Amino acid sequence: YIAEAMDRYENAVLEKSDTAVVHNVSFHIAIAAASHNHVLHLIMKILEEVIYEIQTNTSFTQEEKQTVIKSHRLIYEAIASGDAEAAANAMHVHLGPFLKLRQSNLR
Repeated sequence: YIAEAMDRYENAVLEKSDTAVVHNVSFHIAIAAASHNHVLHLIMKILEEVIYEIQTNTSFTQEEKQTVIKSHRLIYEAIASGDAEAAANAMHVHLGPFLKLRQSNLR
């Protein structure tokens, strides 16, 4: 399911479709579900609408979207190879700029 969500996001970005945000959120929820961490999955499901809203109201360039695609691929490849440490590092790198952006908007 993670690969499918990743592919749907990539296709939506390439097609410049408005559905890219939905597929991006789905990718993250798929990872939470695959983790078998029920608390993480529940938190992601609770935050799904908030994350969707934030991403919908944030403007991303095509270059930034391509960076997201590359990040998603790195995360997926680490998960698929069973390398939890690499997956955690890739997710940290992936979410870092987003968290900094949100923090600066809260100030």
